[in-house]
Amino acid sequence: MTENESKPNDKKYEDAFKNMIQSWADTLNWIQNRTPDIPTIGPAAGLLRNSVTINAELAKAAEELAEFNKMLTQYYAKVSTAWMEATRKVMTKCPPDITDEKAKEQVKKIWIDAFEEEFTNLFDSEDFAEIFGKMLKHEVEFNIHIRKLVEIYSKDLNMPTRSEIESIYFEIERIKRKLKEISDAIEEMSGGKKKDLAKVL
Repeated sequence: MTENESKPNDKKYEDAFKNMIQSWADTLNWIQNRTPDIPTIGPAAGLLRNSVTINAELAKAAEELAEFNKMLTQYYAKVSTAWMEATRKVMTKCPPDITDEKAKEQVKKIWIDAFEEEFTNLFDSEDFAEIFGKMLKHEVEFNIHIRKLVEIYSKDLNMPTRSEIESIYFEIERIKRKLKEISDAIEEMSGGKKKDLAKVL
């Protein structure tokens, strides 16, 4: 698939993402417009309070995902082109008769050399590096927006957020290190070595 052939698919994906985001936005707007009927507590109230933020994060996430898919299409187009060119070289250089063992070894060497040459040139090219870099960038940005949405929904549902769980984990690790220091100090003191336990505590 060439880059020009992939453009209709890019448009199709973009339209699908826009429709998906629009449906979410319509739902949130519906919730926002029915404020008098919504309880002042619970997940619905949280969604109402954060509807603008959620809409913004959804839009940004959809945009990053659409851009990621564009870059992914170009990435696979480049890889596919390199693969076909390497295969063409193999077919051109292969001996007509590959029944004997020597010919098979020759084909194997031709295959390895052709694919190594094509993919080395591909991976060393500035164009491929730019596409791959943009693809990773959009993937990272998309994940950031998804994490923000998960944080919002977790708070609205009174569930522990990722940041809260991470802070608990870091605190547990800190306590474990402190306990080990205390344990080592006690062991040294009981063995007749002098150490100021108060400094550790």
